[in-house]
Amino acid sequence: AARVLSGKLPKDALKDKLVLVGATAVGIFDLRVTPFSGICPGLEIQGTVLDNILRQDFIYTPANPFLTTAGIILAVGLIFGFLLPRFGAVGAIGLTLVVVLAYIAMNFLVFRYFGLQLEVFYPTLEMAAVYTGVTLQRFLTEERERVRIKKAFQSFVAPEVVNQIIRHPERLRLGGERRELSILFSDIRGFTTLAETMEPEALVEVLHGYLNPMSEIVVQHGGTLDKYIGDAIMALFGAPLEQPDHGERACRTALEMVQKLRELDREWLEQGWPALKIGIGINSGLVSVGNMGSNRLFDYTAIGDNVNLASRLEGLNKHYGTEILVAASTVQHVGPDFLFREVDLVRVKGKKHPIAIYELLGQGEPAGKPARFLELYHEGLARFREGRWGESIEAFQAAAAINPQDALCVHYLQLSQKYAEKPPGLDWDGVTTMLEK
Repeated sequence: AARVLSGKLPKDALKDKLVLVGATAVGIFDLRVTPFSGICPGLEIQGTVLDNILRQDFIYTPANPFLTTAGIILAVGLIFGFLLPRFGAVGAIGLTLVVVLAYIAMNFLVFRYFGLQLEVFYPTLEMAAVYTGVTLQRFLTEERERVRIKKAFQSFVAPEVVNQIIRHPERLRLGGERRELSILFSDIRGFTTLAETMEPEALVEVLHGYLNPMSEIVVQHGGTLDKYIGDAIMALFGAPLEQPDHGERACRTALEMVQKLRELDREWLEQGWPALKIGIGINSGLVSVGNMGSNRLFDYTAIGDNVNLASRLEGLNKHYGTEILVAASTVQHVGPDFLFREVDLVRVKGKKHPIAIYELLGQGEPAGKPARFLELYHEGLARFREGRWGESIEAFQAAAAINPQDALCVHYLQLSQKYAEKPPGLDWDGVTTMLEK
């Protein structure tokens, strides 16, 4: 530039060339801001413009920038709207970051090699907006699901069970699953007769006074109140959350229910109300358990043969004069802490094969007279099944002398005396067949 101004440059040195001459000093205020530098001389900018023109190296924009940008935004929105709901929280944010970075990198490469400038701000803003919207929608949906589950279960199971269900709502899917659990049925004896003799208001008060504490006992032992059937209670142990000790929980619940009823009877007798008696049936086994209702009406319950058997056992208490009847499957499931006595081999209606049923008497080992009573009872039962009627009568008479109020002992004593007078046929196998449910 100095040689041009001083005239020392040969005349043909710049022939057919474009030359820009200017100053770059800071003091002349010809410094500009560019995307690459905050301080760029205006002369350099003009030179770059000329170079781009000569080399035909331009920055291009789409023919219709608005439609192109709108198309990108629409495509990104559809893709994100389809993919994000299928990922979890961590996967969704990871996908969003990957796509945003990939779009920016693609935009750079297109600009670098093809000189095409695409919109960056609005598509990336839309990605963030779609992610935020999907996350918010997921949060609101999960919150509604938590509220729905809590409303459905908070009155039927313990609070800690509700909290675990909320953390794992997938366990409540519509249709159910196969699972081993214990089912408990309880029913008030003679409730129909009681309803005929009491005023409706008093009957409702008695029923509430009975169901409230019994339901609380079920919940305290981790059970699920399946449903009320009039004065009957159906409870599940081992669902919706798995409980390896579901048999023990059901047995403890039954014992506490019987004990609580004795306390209530004393209070009701003082008020002039009749005393109540209940029968309880417990069975353990595989059932189908889950939401058997619909998308509109939630109905968490269990169905299957083992549920029906538990109900039949509850009804058999009337036949044997017992309070708690338990299937052999439950007896095998629980530990040695519970005291059982064998009741009978029963072929219930609808079943071909007999099952052994037991009466749950309590917890712990018997001693003294109770131990002697059970010894005589089991001896009498063994002689009864062998058809040795005289010996069974002696054993049951000795047992009845210790506990004359035992209805089961009296039942077998009378049956032994009947068979002693008129023995059963040769096809008698010691199994009691129930013709009614």
